[in-house]
Amino acid sequence: MESGGKAVTKRYRKKITVVLSLVLPVILLFAILNCFTTYVFYEDYKYKMNLMTHQKILDQLEEILIRFRENKFDDLLKTENHAELEKLNDQLEAIGHHIQLIKEEARAEKENTKEMVSDISHQLKTPVAALDTCFSVLMQFCKTSARFLKNEMKDCPDTIWM
Repeated sequence: MESGGKAVTKRYRKKITVVLSLVLPVILLFAILNCFTTYVFYEDYKYKMNLMTHQKILDQLEEILIRFRENKFDDLLKTENHAELEKLNDQLEAIGHHIQLIKEEARAEKENTKEMVSDISHQLKTPVAALDTCFSVLMQFCKTSARFLKNEMKDCPDTIWM
């Protein structure tokens, strides 16, 4: 019986070897495909997460620009652990300060112009009023003189004016 048992074991070993030689490459192939798909999905996940991070930054930039239009120059980018965003944040802060300075200069210039126009208007009113008075007096004088000359000419003989 022992010799029959050894033959059965040999036969089973041979079948197991054949089965393993067929199954192992398939298992190995599936393992390699699994690693590859995991890598592809991981890279896709990293790309999407990176894209979402960039989208969040773009959304923050849009909010900052909207606040700039509303003259709110504080509360810039949230730069948690993003050293490269610090430069952008510094530039945005500089632009905000520059816009504030330009607006203050424009406001001061507008006020100075308004004051200058008011001064010029006041300075011109007095001489114009004086000229108006002079012209009124002169017109009265001319009317009076014209009447006087007309009356005097009636009394003069016609031969003088010939």
